[in-house]
Amino acid sequence: GYFASKYASGEGTKESPYIIETPEQLAKLMLDPATAGKYYKLGADIRLNDTSSENWTKTARQWFGGTSEFAGNFDGNGHVVSGLYFNTEFAYAGLFPQITSGAVIRRVGITRSSVTVSGEESYAGALVGRIVGWNFKEEDFVTPVISQCFADHTVKISCYNAGGLVGGCGMKVDIDNCYFTGRLYVD
Repeated sequence: GYFASKYASGEGTKESPYIIETPEQLAKLMLDPATAGKYYKLGADIRLNDTSSENWTKTARQWFGGTSEFAGNFDGNGHVVSGLYFNTEFAYAGLFPQITSGAVIRRVGITRSSVTVSGEESYAGALVGRIVGWNFKEEDFVTPVISQCFADHTVKISCYNAGGLVGGCGMKVDIDNCYFTGRLYVD
């Protein structure tokens, strides 16, 4: 429910990416409507909710994820995000609810997470809810890249349009060296 006023460090450039070390700093990224051309990097594992109990979802805070379409470069730096939680109606749900032209997401894992979304027009994935590009001419659309990412056996996705890593894709995307071993329920 909270977001940081600034990142841990960095200037948002390729040489000096914004460093994200807390859930609040990750929330700041999700609220940024102008991510194109910016670089972000995880500096630590991020725990969005305490997942230490068997019934952790009963007290979990929902990850809002923001409403912006992510178009920047996100390097998970080999870190994991755990405790991602959604239980909502109509939404685009995932660590990044929506990505678009030019987005790069790499080297991040999702663990101990639960994403449940109802509604036929909803999309849910552990990493990305949906990939959009309707406001681009085909020749102007830069194919998003998802590389070296995973969601493990502790992740549950439930949605009408559900996918392990990506819930829905209206445009092309390059996905390489990624895997999903969690549970997937298509309602």
